[in-house]
Amino acid sequence: MLLVPEYLLFTSDERKKSRIKLSVKFDNPIAKMPDRYIERDLLNQMIRAFSKGTLRFISFDEHAKRIEAIKYVNAHHSVITVKSVDPSDFPKDWQSVSIEDGDAQPESLAQFAAFSEDGSRLRVGTMSSEIYLNEMRLERNAASVNAIMDALEAYQPDVLLTAGYSLNNETDLALLEDRLKASRWDGLLFIEVKHYESDLPRVTDGDLSLSSHCLFAWTCASGWKRMGRQYFATSDQARASLDTLVAAFERNLPQRVIEFRGRRFGGLICGEINALQGRNNVSALTPKIESWLRSLDVIVNPTHDLMGNAGTVIAKRKWVSQGGRSYLSASNWNTGKPRKQKRTSRTLHTVFIDGCEVVQSPDPRQHENYEYREAYIR
Repeated sequence: MLLVPEYLLFTSDERKKSRIKLSVKFDNPIAKMPDRYIERDLLNQMIRAFSKGTLRFISFDEHAKRIEAIKYVNAHHSVITVKSVDPSDFPKDWQSVSIEDGDAQPESLAQFAAFSEDGSRLRVGTMSSEIYLNEMRLERNAASVNAIMDALEAYQPDVLLTAGYSLNNETDLALLEDRLKASRWDGLLFIEVKHYESDLPRVTDGDLSLSSHCLFAWTCASGWKRMGRQYFATSDQARASLDTLVAAFERNLPQRVIEFRGRRFGGLICGEINALQGRNNVSALTPKIESWLRSLDVIVNPTHDLMGNAGTVIAKRKWVSQGGRSYLSASNWNTGKPRKQKRTSRTLHTVFIDGCEVVQSPDPRQHENYEYREAYIR
């Protein structure tokens, strides 16, 4: 028996401070539904279940619809997009389920078989902070280390991806290592050090040399794995330096991989997503880069702030996740740019699975020092 939650009794036409407006977008342009209101915690539970793939359908007056997306428009408004189901593809043995008193609570979702856990998936957290131009708000007094440990201890994700500039220098890296060793967390962490001065191969292209940004991965079993510096930042730069920076990037690719719970994770640093070129017809810059990307299960891409040319970036993220792969990004929000970036931006953090964007569940509590979101990947 497939149990499908009933939309009308999980929402209300009464507006309250604890509720958020919820609109419905149907695939049939004639179909309409007045805006209703839903408890914020319940909506977050539904977003989380949808991102896991365990909430697939919702019922409208005992008419089942397939959920295509659940997205926040802003802090006070969300939209659920649904699609009509083909009766021949839908289980005949299903039942619309509602809460008897018409006022659902988050814990009531546990009764639905459609919300069952899938142990084969990984719960991934993404986090970022405010930056002003190129300076992190959390750069001093180990504030960034404290924020990272706070997120790990509060949410216990299987994987945590932090945005670029996560740590300022090697002193912060050593301090975080001590804190991780003392904790009971046994997951996979990706961190970028902003000023990493230890010896690493350096490549120059005219007057340009590699940045001091360096990506690290942590597991309890092996400690820090140094994955490498950032090699290029823009599409133009990558195309212009095939024999220097891109060639060095290719030599670094074997070190850019870490295995965790049966999956191969690979890392791209910020603008290295431009190892892919194009928008309407995306392709890898070289056959070696394409082969490396296709060998991975998960690609992580911490960025320093929200990247420009959003349409092209999204096309590249979709492409790199095709073939059953997952792609994760996390960006800081930059309040020093002429057009100030916001922590509420949908694309601040992104998750793509097999070419499709997955809705992340934001923490309804807004932390002063960082933004944290979650999703599940295969």
